[in-house]
Amino acid sequence: MGNGLKKMRLNTTLIIAGLLTLGTVTARGQEIKLNIVTVNSCDSTVDNELLVQLVKGDKKFFITDSLGTFILPETGVYWLKGFDNSFYTLSDSVRQITINAGQNYDTLTRSTIMKGVPVNCTLPPTGPGWGYLCCDNLCEGYNVDYFDNGKKRIEGTFKNGLPIGQLILYNSEGEKIEVQHYDKGGRGRLKKKEVLQ
Repeated sequence: MGNGLKKMRLNTTLIIAGLLTLGTVTARGQEIKLNIVTVNSCDSTVDNELLVQLVKGDKKFFITDSLGTFILPETGVYWLKGFDNSFYTLSDSVRQITINAGQNYDTLTRSTIMKGVPVNCTLPPTGPGWGYLCCDNLCEGYNVDYFDNGKKRIEGTFKNGLPIGQLILYNSEGEKIEVQHYDKGGRGRLKKKEVLQ
């Protein structure tokens, strides 16, 4: 009985070692994928994100399907970047992501306050007919938008989409980087800009 128990333990050990080896080989042969989703905090919806790219060194990687999937050649640290932040703003759309083997996921938050959005389709968005949108409507009153990490991104008071008084911009660490001073009459005239960093 002692020899039978030893053989069973040896066989069990060999089976476990074989499964671990098979698991390692399978993991090495897996595709490396990343899917990005965007949370729209204005209406609490989640969508596949298609307007971003990944950069590693001098190589750029693009989404391969309508689900927002990147297929990558290797693991490691990549930079996630939005295509055009003046058109479509994501609060943390330029940041580092560490990609592991297999399937990876990341989430971005669509900004609630859109900077310099044309209201009457006039370009550039710095003259008459421009304003800030808060959840797709012209900003009114005091509004704050946040980065994905919970730190403030922008805050200010608005009238018909135009800033009144101070408009404060923050970096993703929560530090003030710029204070813009607008007229108090709600005409959107920039009187003074303080760059703090």
